[in-house]
Amino acid sequence: MSSNPGSPGAPDPQSDAENDPPDADDEDTSEPEHTGKFLVFYQKKYYEVPESCVLLDGGKALAVENGQAMGVLHECKSFPFWVKAGAGVGHMVLLEADVGGGSTQRGVYVTFKSRGYGRSPDMHILRALHKSISKKYYAHFQAEFTDEEREKYAELIAQEPPEVKQISPVSCHWRELPKEEEPQHVLYRRKPGKKKEDEEDDDDNPVKAPAKKKAKVSPTIDPTDADADDDQSSEPASTAIVPRVQGQVGAPAPSSGGFNFFAQTPGMVTVDLEEWRKLNAFYYSNGGR
Repeated sequence: MSSNPGSPGAPDPQSDAENDPPDADDEDTSEPEHTGKFLVFYQKKYYEVPESCVLLDGGKALAVENGQAMGVLHECKSFPFWVKAGAGVGHMVLLEADVGGGSTQRGVYVTFKSRGYGRSPDMHILRALHKSISKKYYAHFQAEFTDEEREKYAELIAQEPPEVKQISPVSCHWRELPKEEEPQHVLYRRKPGKKKEDEEDDDDNPVKAPAKKKAKVSPTIDPTDADADDDQSSEPASTAIVPRVQGQVGAPAPSSGGFNFFAQTPGMVTVDLEEWRKLNAFYYSNGGR
């Protein structure tokens, strides 16, 4: 017998399989265990599943040790773990809902029960299978079903499970249960260390990507519009000196006598030094001060 402590919800320490998943349900019952309306827990609220949305009901709740084991298995993304726990086609519940725009969405769910506890509300509260587990069960059923099972569970293998986590009862306008109708003494407990009440909350609250900052673009000067924003005239009598543009802002002057003022300063232009001297001489020779 192992001396390591068992994980939350695992079998008793006396068992040699204390770190194994819950064993398969060994209770042989032919009577349907789903005798009432199904509920889903979504964003800290309970919603009633319309009967018209239930395409297939395997009829059985998956038996585990206790409420904590329910949470551990539900959040497990290991397919072998689910198989060893005994989850099979008899535990599957397939829903299909109208999501608007003429489209429908499907989802695969299970319910749980605690061994030796008797009936509890958990047997009617649907827990959505993680999409990776749903897809592996889909492939497993496709490969292993007999002809009889293919006919009996045709709806379950008709479509590959979707990428989303589960159907949103809010978007589908399912009835929200008032507080006085909410189930009491629910055994299901989330895996220790989880902060969110319900993993499915993400579906209605997608993570927003950080806003992209727009790069600042330095102003450029078109040589054909060099004086478009200048209110002063460029006639000889004017006191404005209109330099000749040699190229893009910040680029060195191509001529040998070129002189570049503030080459890295946006908005500045390149001026030919010899040309500037001529203009300056012309300016003072015409009475400039």
